Amino acid sequence: MLVRYGILKHEDTARGGRRAYYTMPECESVEKVLYELKVNK
Repeated sequence: MLVRYGILKHEDTARGGRRAYYTMPECESVEKVLYELKVNK
């Protein structure tokens, strides 16, 4: 689901498909949103 929303990007799969590797292309944007959610609670 996080890949579908563009939060994570699938990079590679290893070990017969049992392990997947992801990156977070918009790390700064995600950090801002998480900070705002924490402040609003």
